[in-house]
Amino acid sequence: MRFNHFDLTNTVIDGGMAHDLEVGINWFLNPNMKIQLNYDYRACKSPQRLPNGLVQGVGVRCAYDF
Repeated sequence: MRFNHFDLTNTVIDGGMAHDLEVGINWFLNPNMKIQLNYDYRACKSPQRLPNGLVQGVGVRCAYDF
C-alpha cells in the first residue's frame, strides 16, 4: 500500500495537484511463480480552466523466475 501527493504548481506554472492511493496483493503459487494484483485510485485537481477528475485502474501481472 502506498500514498502519493503531487503538487505541480509553482510561482509561474499552475499544474494542478493529484493524490494517489495504490493497494497491491501478491500471491506466491510456488517458489518460482507469483501473481500480483494492483488497484490504483487517483484524484486530480486540475488548474482553474480544466475539470477535476478521478482515475481508477486495476493491473494484474504474472512473474516466473527460472
